[in-house]
Amino acid sequence: MNSELSRSNPISHCIEVCHLNNHAKPVSHSLIVPVWLHHEDNPGNKLLVYALLDDQSDACFIKQLALEKLSVSYPEVQPKLSTVLAQEAITSQKISSLVIQGVNESTEISLPGTYTRHIIPARCGQIHRPETARKWPHLNRIAEHLLPYRDDLDVSLLLGINCARAIRPREVIPGNDDDPYAKRTALGWGVIGMVTPGTDQCDEESIRVSCTVTCEVQFSQRKMCHFALKTITKEVLSPVTFKYTACLS
Repeated sequence: MNSELSRSNPISHCIEVCHLNNHAKPVSHSLIVPVWLHHEDNPGNKLLVYALLDDQSDACFIKQLALEKLSVSYPEVQPKLSTVLAQEAITSQKISSLVIQGVNESTEISLPGTYTRHIIPARCGQIHRPETARKWPHLNRIAEHLLPYRDDLDVSLLLGINCARAIRPREVIPGNDDDPYAKRTALGWGVIGMVTPGTDQCDEESIRVSCTVTCEVQFSQRKMCHFALKTITKEVLSPVTFKYTACLS
């Protein structure tokens, strides 16, 4: 792909893997942190939500339901969504003047133009817990800085590299090569990596993959943003496959 095309057509990847129910299901954490969210026109109406910090995306997104709770509305835009299957124009809102703040942090961060989505691709098992940090000696010291898991909160934001102030690492606790590690950003601490071989909270026997490219079409201008749509696939193994495999062993 030539560099000019790559700059004008950025790609956003989001991959989720769930193992089959009859196999061990390792639990992994992503950089998902709790934040206070409000619109600068109404600072008294604050929502506590989870935000997914994704340095593979170059745009920010907000879940439509969270936007409705903030009681704000902005003009619609018409992004042109491209996937491996097709292209389609969809309708979204582009919201400005959103503000976030880490739960245990004092700094407020203004978000760039943020696009609405009905779904932010994340699972509850990917959200860190203080008890997880306590299981790892190198992470034990940050356990007190982690908010206990809240099942009443949604992952309502995805923050990309166009909001570098929010996702830039300020401190990292690496551990050993394959250990989970901790990262501190302006929004607080998060735990990333494989944390336990125990039960994952995945309710589908599937591999869910999202890979999309979109461009926002407004009059004669074209601006780029990203939307992640889930494509669900399942590997089906037939008795013939098992028989053939057994013969090769």
